[in-house]
Amino acid sequence: MRKYLLLAGFLLCLCTAAGFAEENQPLKIFVKSDKEEYAVGEAINLTLFHYNAGSEPLKIYNPDNPGVTDIQVISVDNLPQKPQELKVSPAPFEKFLTIAPGEKYVQEYKNLQWLTSKGVVGFYGPAQLSPFLYRVLVKLTMPPFVEETPPDVWQGVIISNRLQIKVTRPAQAVGECKA
Repeated sequence: MRKYLLLAGFLLCLCTAAGFAEENQPLKIFVKSDKEEYAVGEAINLTLFHYNAGSEPLKIYNPDNPGVTDIQVISVDNLPQKPQELKVSPAPFEKFLTIAPGEKYVQEYKNLQWLTSKGVVGFYGPAQLSPFLYRVLVKLTMPPFVEETPPDVWQGVIISNRLQIKVTRPAQAVGECKA
């Protein structure tokens, strides 16, 4: 029994330290959607706010870099939803960006698409979200891959707030009959 109490105390300290470390990060991120409820097949648009809470300019990998951004969609019964690869070419972008102290950088994810190391992915066709409640969060990993990172570039992993969205069946037109 004593071992379990010690283990529980250790885990509590570890979790507290991890939360404290994230609170002291200069980079803060927050995700929001354009609506709280969507019909099946409707475009889900996200906005990610990157905020420099530090006192110095913050140089980061541009979230458009492959592998930096990971959007996770999880049903409320804890089943991760798997996006599918899209036949879309990514738009050109700068590798790094700098955020001034107290300023924010805003990133739009239209139609719930983002760039991974394998290409552009999203929730279309067989990966389309069915009617249900989902939690959405964004994870940024910098550097996104094993490479030498310049010393003036922020490094770390940060996770956004958990956003809840609801996907519903499309409304039936008046007078339309179900087959």
